[in-house]
Amino acid sequence: NSGGGASKSTTTAALTTSTSTTAAASLSMIQGRESKKSNRHRRKKSRQRRQERDEKIYIPPFSRRKSALLFVDISGFTKLSTAMELEEFSDTINSYFESIVSEILKHEGDILKFAGDALFAEWRANGECPLEKCTATAAYCGSQIVAKCSDFKVPGCSVTLNVHCGLGVGSLVGLHVDDDKCTRRQFLVLGEVIDQVAEAEATASHGEIVASVQAIELLSRCCRLSNSITSLDTPSVIASRSKSYVIPTLVNQNWKASRDVMSEQRECLCQDWKASRNVMKEQRESLTCHQPELCQIRVENENTPVLKIEMMRRRLSLYIHPVICEDEFSKQLEPVYSSNRDLARRKRRAEAEIRSVYTMFIKAQIDARVTGCAEEDGKLFKTLDDIMKAVCCELDAYQGQLRDYIVDDKGVVLIANFGLRHSTFPNMVAGRALPATLSIRRSLRDKLSVDCRIGATYGKAYCGCVGGIKRHDYSILGPS
Repeated sequence: NSGGGASKSTTTAALTTSTSTTAAASLSMIQGRESKKSNRHRRKKSRQRRQERDEKIYIPPFSRRKSALLFVDISGFTKLSTAMELEEFSDTINSYFESIVSEILKHEGDILKFAGDALFAEWRANGECPLEKCTATAAYCGSQIVAKCSDFKVPGCSVTLNVHCGLGVGSLVGLHVDDDKCTRRQFLVLGEVIDQVAEAEATASHGEIVASVQAIELLSRCCRLSNSITSLDTPSVIASRSKSYVIPTLVNQNWKASRDVMSEQRECLCQDWKASRNVMKEQRESLTCHQPELCQIRVENENTPVLKIEMMRRRLSLYIHPVICEDEFSKQLEPVYSSNRDLARRKRRAEAEIRSVYTMFIKAQIDARVTGCAEEDGKLFKTLDDIMKAVCCELDAYQGQLRDYIVDDKGVVLIANFGLRHSTFPNMVAGRALPATLSIRRSLRDKLSVDCRIGATYGKAYCGCVGGIKRHDYSILGPS
């Protein structure tokens, strides 16, 4: 009996221990579920707060307006990149671009987009500035650019820089697209005016500005045009490096006198290129020293919430190439330099470099024409956004970088790179770049039913900022 009693006591103790262990395990599971539920609730609340905060600084998916659009295309940079050293090449192209950018800004134009060695400038119509005046101003600006910048012989080498322009007018759509993670965003320009400038620019020779038929029709209402121009139903030359066929009455009464001044300035620039370039460098250094960095936006209104300023800064950074963006944000943790000039020199050296870069051009085989039908245009805008997401997703997987997203006469084109800062790896081409190229094609075909053509190359290229002091972009230029 005593043995049986001991056995019963041991069994009871074991059951009690087992029950306690089971209860503890159940309690732990309940607490784990409650913890996960609480974490999900917090994440949901956090997403709701971010959404509410984002809605305060809302960027519309697209906007429609009537505009005059000037496309400025520069030739000679590729050949120049093989004939000059890095620093000299950087100073030359940016000094040349500065002449174009400053001319556009002086005539109150807005540079919508850089496209390598070209750019799009817009004059938007509104109640105070009708479309006719916008077109005349864009035409006048284009004539000044070709008069000043055509046939520019770069001293010290046999390269000649040239420029030609296309002018169009009509409906324009600005579309904002981004990736899945909302870490990159691109601004696309679409509409009939893109087709106009593409057709006009294709027929322009060096030193000419060609206007579309629609632009000429508007110019005839506010300018004196020769019958040889108005009688044609094709794009026509309205100005060249030495002569203008359009006399505007709404923009500048002293058109011819102004062109003579521009011709004299061009001659002076050619005669004293070195001095002009030094002045441009000093202006750039001075402005760089006094301009706030991207991550140091100046608050003009003391009542503006700091959170809103921070959010706007982050929103703006989405449109900037990751190479520049990461460098700018990293400066938040650096000590203040003892000299602003040192900061300017370090910034220029960091931004301009020659690198071996893998570049791919991705051309999506879709019709990107804007019809004016809300339903059809909505489908097009969604497709363009989906293409951006699909390509960025594959690039992120292989740690590549999207350079640009353009809709122009060549179609829907995305440009991506490997080999830039933060995107250089051992065995980069075979291990990452080529697999990413094939993966992008499969993703567009399988997920979106969008066929594409991809061309890829590898070689040395200039990588750095291109443009003027006030408006510029990160670009990649070179023979490859």
